[in-house]
Amino acid sequence: ILGLLNSKFVSWYTYKFIYCSAIRTMHFDSNYIGKIIIPKITVQEQKNIVDYVDLLISDRFQNDESYDIHKSELDEIIYELYGLSREDVKYIEHNC
Repeated sequence: ILGLLNSKFVSWYTYKFIYCSAIRTMHFDSNYIGKIIIPKITVQEQKNIVDYVDLLISDRFQNDESYDIHKSELDEIIYELYGLSREDVKYIEHNC
């Protein structure tokens, strides 16, 4: 879940469709969290995301330069999970 919540796609999706492009504030409470679409994935796919989240946490605490690389790789995995096309990804990347 942490990997999804920190991905560009879920950030963009929640901003556009759940918070309706909120200008002032975006409260992350139970009324909104249930509106995030969570894909059904295998245990192996879950493990792959967990591994990337662990890498990101480690990179962040060590001020490692590979944080941005791992973050973009995780975003790519999330895009694939949701079945987004290259055009969709370009739009999200440009508007996020």
